[in-house]
Amino acid sequence: MPVGATSRSEAYVNGLPTTSRLRLVRGMAVLAGGLAVVLSAGCQSDEITSYTVPREARSGQGPAKGEKVRLLAAVVPHGDRTWFLKLVGPEADVSAQQPAFDRFVQSVNFPDKAAEPIAWTAPEGWRQEPGNEQRYATFRIEAQSKPLEVTVVALGREAGSLKANLDRWRGQIGLPPVPEEEITKLTKEVDIHGVKATLVDMTGTSTGKTGTMPPFAGKRAPFLEGQREAAARPGLKYETPPGWKQDPSPRSPRIASFEVTEGEQHADVTVTVFAGDVGGLRNNVVRWRGQVGLPEASDAEMLKDVKKMEAAGSTGDYLDLVGPGTGGEKATRMLAVSLPHDDRTWFFKMTGPAELVGKQKAAFEAFVKSVKFDGGKGANP
Repeated sequence: MPVGATSRSEAYVNGLPTTSRLRLVRGMAVLAGGLAVVLSAGCQSDEITSYTVPREARSGQGPAKGEKVRLLAAVVPHGDRTWFLKLVGPEADVSAQQPAFDRFVQSVNFPDKAAEPIAWTAPEGWRQEPGNEQRYATFRIEAQSKPLEVTVVALGREAGSLKANLDRWRGQIGLPPVPEEEITKLTKEVDIHGVKATLVDMTGTSTGKTGTMPPFAGKRAPFLEGQREAAARPGLKYETPPGWKQDPSPRSPRIASFEVTEGEQHADVTVTVFAGDVGGLRNNVVRWRGQVGLPEASDAEMLKDVKKMEAAGSTGDYLDLVGPGTGGEKATRMLAVSLPHDDRTWFFKMTGPAELVGKQKAAFEAFVKSVKFDGGKGANP
């Protein structure tokens, strides 16, 4: 049964979970393979096939290697979390968007009595996309050379020192670690509605990996590394429902992505994978509720409609949510399944207009139940 809706300003994502050192070590293996997905868009047969997407096919995001790039960021501690807002891309394009980014940062506020702890005003021309297990929000900006991406990530208050985050960002844009005495030249302390924040402005040369890693206390993010390891296995198989249009090159962190269309309505289906349990069921439900515009509630209220679903030899948690949306759109509905497998958690989600998602519910359930994993412990025969 869908959970009732109340209004709110934006989606909310809890701080990202930590994992054990064992998982971190496993995750640091760099695999040169591609993502395993099913090349079955538009196919209506029952045959399950697999297709490996070359890594290069996913690399259309961000500046090319050797290109001059600029990085703008804001580090905003508030309560028990630290918020990271970041824009990175070709120097000329980012410079053109700097006034808009500055206005965006200055618009951030933390209403005391609101259902969610953060709100902002998005500049004209910025297109907000639903959050995911990694990000609170993503904005797409059409730019002169290639689209830009603004990311918003919420981590725990202990999100690493300023220098640690600066050094990691500098590494992404081809710069060496910053000497302590140089930090003040790259940063500026500002007041944002009573909250002390730090602005960052750096220019470097793209390493070809700009923007691929979110803030994580200067360390490798274990959930991303675990995702990379799992995704590299050519063993994820599933049946694509009729009418679902598959993206042959899904952008990270998606393992697979589909669009479902009816008239002018569009729903998004995503498959992602992360190491560990990504904070556990309660935190996942809080995150999902935020993504459809629902506030956090009591544990009993939030968990009462969680059902179990059997897929790929595992038992997952399945939730059907309806909320007011996060961008002023009509009622948004989400079908979400978290499926544990081989020390990782796979997420299958459909998000879109409530009416369309309702019509596609049976197809979504059949899609998840068709999933199979080859290789690794617990694999299907």
